Amino acid sequence: MLHPVTMSAQVHRSRHRPRRGRGASSLPVALRALVLALVTGAPGACSPGAAASPAPGPVTLLFIGDSLTAGYGVSRTEAYPAQVNAALDTRGWEAQSINAGVSGATTHDALARLGESMRRHADVALVALGGNDGLRGQSVNIMARNLSTIVQRLQHAGVRVGLVGLRLPAPIPATYRREFEAAYEHVAEEFDIPLLRDLLEDVLQVPGRMQRDGLHPNAAGHAVMARRVLDFVLDEGLLHE
Repeated sequence: MLHPVTMSAQVHRSRHRPRRGRGASSLPVALRALVLALVTGAPGACSPGAAASPAPGPVTLLFIGDSLTAGYGVSRTEAYPAQVNAALDTRGWEAQSINAGVSGATTHDALARLGESMRRHADVALVALGGNDGLRGQSVNIMARNLSTIVQRLQHAGVRVGLVGLRLPAPIPATYRREFEAAYEHVAEEFDIPLLRDLLEDVLQVPGRMQRDGLHPNAAGHAVMARRVLDFVLDEGLLHE
């Protein structure tokens, strides 16, 4: 996650094609099959409750994050926001996903750019930040305050918000890790928003799902992240007004 800052404000649109979406068709064949498996009820895919969710009208999703969201080391269509959009397209949703992930971004950086991101007028925002704060040992209190401000500003603009957390790797002191993880809980409770506790669950340190640097998921890892984020968004009803 610690890399030169690069903006990745890519937009992915679906066109309400129930059988095959444009987002899915742009993925490599193997990944396309994996995405389709995730959204058609295959074992380990989306929950039955999520599968039954009706598709409403057009919806715009804004993904605010760091290199994990930007898709460092993978192609634009392999990053999990694009895979989520492809999965929604396959389900028959008319969705547009905006990837506002920036490699190297901290919560402070994202807050400074929030005005630019909010000009896209999203219906739903997924806030997946904090990894760079944690890896740099920055103040957990400041991180939590930045996250609170981001969520508050999004909510005041009428955006439905989901918070996406992380769990830091073991080499970081246990006390700091506990405080870091608790910060997400506190922000979610403060603003009564759903929390996905660990974006990298079943990805970090799992063979075949990480790049060689040990910090960033490969395309297969992003597919797992996409499945978990899709389940989260649907199960929490974030796409419904």
